[in-house]
Amino acid sequence: MIYPWKSEERIFKPFVQKIRELRKQSEKGSFSNQYAKLLGNSLYGKTGQGVKGKSAFDTRDMRSIKVPESRVTNAAMAAYVTGFIRAVMSEIVCKIPNERTIVNCVTDGILTNAREDEIDLSGELCQRFQSLVGEGGKMIEIKHEVKQALSIKTRGVATLVQGDNPLVDPVVLAKVGVSAPAECEDVNQYIVDLYFNRVPQQKVIQRPFTSIREQWTKDVDVIRLSRETTLNYEYDFKRRPVNPRMIGSHVAFDTMPWKTIDEIAKVHLMFSYWKEKRCIKTLEDFGLWDDYCSSRLALDSVRHRFPNGTIPIQVTIEEGSAGVLKRLFLRAYNKSCWGMSRTLTYSKLIALMSRIGFKMTEHDGKNSNKGKVYDNLVPSTKLTKPLVKKLQKAFPELDTTKIFIPEIEF
Repeated sequence: MIYPWKSEERIFKPFVQKIRELRKQSEKGSFSNQYAKLLGNSLYGKTGQGVKGKSAFDTRDMRSIKVPESRVTNAAMAAYVTGFIRAVMSEIVCKIPNERTIVNCVTDGILTNAREDEIDLSGELCQRFQSLVGEGGKMIEIKHEVKQALSIKTRGVATLVQGDNPLVDPVVLAKVGVSAPAECEDVNQYIVDLYFNRVPQQKVIQRPFTSIREQWTKDVDVIRLSRETTLNYEYDFKRRPVNPRMIGSHVAFDTMPWKTIDEIAKVHLMFSYWKEKRCIKTLEDFGLWDDYCSSRLALDSVRHRFPNGTIPIQVTIEEGSAGVLKRLFLRAYNKSCWGMSRTLTYSKLIALMSRIGFKMTEHDGKNSNKGKVYDNLVPSTKLTKPLVKKLQKAFPELDTTKIFIPEIEF
């Protein structure tokens, strides 16, 4: 959508210039500098005020009201501000050399090992942004410099080895919803230790400030509260993990884009269940998650084969694709399907399956008589492929064409 400008006049230019002057007059990080920054950011907030119909506590009426529009509310202007900076960031990211690594990218900042002289700002969007900064203004600046960063998730990061450049901050830290104890002297190290030693469903303390509502309705002071919450330090899967490897004591991986928004939504939902019982800390953990995820996606691809789209067999977190293979194979064996004839007793079958590599109980053997045999419903994974080869060696008559779901790319 194109909005033609009524004139070349930049309506917010005098205000922005005044804010920049105020910030230059005070020391970086000082109260006056931060106050001027807050005033400047508030202008953008006012252009979007009331657009989404949110509610907020009104201190005059002592109740929640729908946030009204401000005198400068303009949805197109608000969208332009957020859209333009993201377009500029995207152009910069695309021009970073391929041999460099991008750890994360947020609204207006990139964590990368590319040198400043390797960041290409010659693109059309960057040139337009530079023209808005004005003569003498610098479009980018280095705020942190570290020797080794710990990437937790999209907006979560800590420092493993600090930088030694005296001109910039030697630590980069974004705690993403975690408050360090009040007595903690090294918050960065606290976050690093918390990440490496985390366990599923671990509880941590958040320390938010007293809300505006409570300040007015309960006449309480602005203090830090203590609130227990579940630690959320697993990767958020906004991109697809690839090339897993161990760096020190923890697994690391590169990422690439998912193919579709639908794929992201599916994987995010799967992982919300998986992380209740496990963390991804080692290559083994990564392999178990990858098996569970790819198995679920493979089964989802054949959902259309069944009434109401209900898949008759499920992947469990504990057994993954090997569990699906075990259950369907036992059903086929006990009912003399897939070219096999039942000749072994339960005890001998259990012993043989255990030697092949399956986790077997007597209950598994007896329960397999109840289920229906389904052809081509086993996900083809790194776990199931070698197991099928061993099954074929133990049962030469086994028709392996009846086992796997046709392979698809994820």
